[in-house]
Amino acid sequence: MKKNKKSASFLSSSIIYVLGSFLTSGLAFITTPIFTRLLTPEDYGITSVFATWVSVFTIFVGVQTSSTISVAHIHFEKKEFHRYLSSTLFLSTISFGIISIICFIFKHQVANLLNLSIGLLVILILQSFLGYVQQFYNSYLIQTKKPLQSLILSVSYSFLTVGLSLFLISHMDTDRYYGKILGNATIACLFGLCLYFVIMAKGKKLISLKHWKYCLPLALPIILHLLSGLVLGQSDRVMLQSMSGNYEAGIYSFAYTIASVLSLLWSATNNAWVPWYYENTKAKNTKSINQLAKKYILLFSLGTCVIMLMTPEVMKILGPEEYWSAGRVIAMVVFGIYFNFLYTFAVNYEFYSQNTRWIAVGSICAAGINVGLNLLLIPQFGGMGAAVATLISYFALFVFHNIIATRLGGFNISKRLYLYGIGIVSVGFVVINLTYNFPILRWIIILLLGFGLIYFNRKMIKEQVNQYLKKDKNN
Repeated sequence: MKKNKKSASFLSSSIIYVLGSFLTSGLAFITTPIFTRLLTPEDYGITSVFATWVSVFTIFVGVQTSSTISVAHIHFEKKEFHRYLSSTLFLSTISFGIISIICFIFKHQVANLLNLSIGLLVILILQSFLGYVQQFYNSYLIQTKKPLQSLILSVSYSFLTVGLSLFLISHMDTDRYYGKILGNATIACLFGLCLYFVIMAKGKKLISLKHWKYCLPLALPIILHLLSGLVLGQSDRVMLQSMSGNYEAGIYSFAYTIASVLSLLWSATNNAWVPWYYENTKAKNTKSINQLAKKYILLFSLGTCVIMLMTPEVMKILGPEEYWSAGRVIAMVVFGIYFNFLYTFAVNYEFYSQNTRWIAVGSICAAGINVGLNLLLIPQFGGMGAAVATLISYFALFVFHNIIATRLGGFNISKRLYLYGIGIVSVGFVVINLTYNFPILRWIIILLLGFGLIYFNRKMIKEQVNQYLKKDKNN
């Protein structure tokens, strides 16, 4: 019964985080048909590249202090933990100030380098920091197991961002990409300002050398890790834009948007997994960890196959015919993102072990492989070449981190669990390519997988339903 409660608790948190992710980043996926009809492929490519630059600046502006929250929550008591949050966020504020000054002094050079106007450069810097503040606060909610608050924050942010973006785009006759950029930036800045003062009011500590000394050795390698991960995840679009033009970048961005639904699913379930995993690793509950990890990997693998098999129809629903050339690229990108999911089991342990330098090394190597393969494959195969490069790079990252986690000692995830998942997704990849032009057959398989998912999790679902029924009776 205790195991079922743990599984049900993990499932409950996962469902909430999945819902939250789909209502934030996922709403961008759902509204893709609207944006692809309001924006040309060129405009769509420009907004995608601008978002990439926001991601780059966010990595540096925040100094990635938020990446240490999960570990700090284990080691610090409640009051000190809140002081840790405010002092490390102030450390991020100092970084923001320094970068802002540098960009102001060299504004023309930076703007020209990024191919932006001075106004968009200002928006870029502000959105990067205040958007980071929201990420910081959400990390706090995740580690303190407050999924409902995270959901409320996500829903509010998601709908306001999309609503304002659509409003601005509809009132523009030319350069409509400005509407999407301004809509995202305005809401990110408003939310970030409010949450900044909430964190500072709770912690009431700005400067703490003790906390900074604890934070920086863990956070600084993550800057390289995330920057390399950004290169790994975004370089294909930037390089496609440079080598093939905005149109090709827009088509590939559309394909990646559909495939990235798997990233949203992984990110959401990982939010539920990490606090539970750290607590049980600390308690040395290796058997329980592997029992739940097996269910987690098998469930995620089956879900990956469902996403693969649905992509041809989803692509046609979400975009007009001029985007349909993305077709078979999507399944390849999904397969690559699946290895991104698998490698995080080892990365989570590296975080727990407070040994983040190898995380950076692995990401740098994978990014180098990705750029090299992009240079080799994009000129010949375009978007498909970029997708193949992504798959190979994420697989290399998966292998590297599992080697490192094993050498650190104490890594408590059984390697054979990976084989089940990889085997399932490999079969799914073969099936989508063989049945791509046979939708009826594919949807029969999808339905069978759907029933399989329900049957596989029937005990957890029953436990969860019973819990909610008991709550209703008590109320």
